[in-house]
Amino acid sequence: MKQSILATLLVALAAGCGNSNDHGTIALLVTDAPIPYELVRSAKLQFDRITIDGGPNSSLGERVLYEGEPYDVEIAGLRNGVVRHLFSRNVPLHVYSRLHVHVCGGELTLTNGRVFSTAERTLELPHYGGFDLEIPIQMPITVSDGHWSRLLLDVDLPRSFVPQGTSDLQQAQSVRFEPLVHAVRPGLTGEIRGLVSRDDGQGNLVAVGDATLYFQPAGIEDLQLAEATTGTDADGSFAKIGLPPGTYDIVAVKGGSTITRSGCLVVATEYSVVELTLP
Repeated sequence: MKQSILATLLVALAAGCGNSNDHGTIALLVTDAPIPYELVRSAKLQFDRITIDGGPNSSLGERVLYEGEPYDVEIAGLRNGVVRHLFSRNVPLHVYSRLHVHVCGGELTLTNGRVFSTAERTLELPHYGGFDLEIPIQMPITVSDGHWSRLLLDVDLPRSFVPQGTSDLQQAQSVRFEPLVHAVRPGLTGEIRGLVSRDDGQGNLVAVGDATLYFQPAGIEDLQLAEATTGTDADGSFAKIGLPPGTYDIVAVKGGSTITRSGCLVVATEYSVVELTLP
């Protein structure tokens, strides 16, 4: 199983290490952002501006973390705790509670070879030419002198790419990007690791790769209300970081088969191990 960090598109934000000019450092990373893995080969997003601020009532205006040529991020491969560090920036010591990301392009490639892209206008953004995505930060992050904390942004791709005109992604003429993003503090969250397998018909368990997992608040059955998602690697393993403490029901789906494991406890800074066997 891979070491723990898109999580989902998932994006992680780290802050800290003050210096003599009363500034700290913001480091932007990206983590797990899975989509239905059995259908999707790759998912790319492009942004050209990212800012951070303290919210509408803050005395400090927005600070630019990145602005320039479009920055490409491959989302689908960042799963199971894999983190990509994007960049680091100095920012004033302050409490930050909101990010703004200007998304300017993207591309979604399916396993059957079909490609949806903003360049061809088959991948639709909420506004033509790009749009600003406002992301509230759950439990605002404090950048203070000599102190490090991290912020994890998780773009939930299974629910962010919506086929148009049909519910079948492979038959859609276009796909609309309707981003669902969570921002959490990793130091205040926990992790679930595990394995998805199925019986090979001869009494042996075999690994299930590219299964999609939904982490549901306990008792919630609607997959559209999942707290987060991820997918399995070829060996059937998965790791979902950045889960707020609580009790979850985990649903694994692959090729029409589904299994649910109820009552999985998540504790901050710890991890739980769960094994699921598809019918």
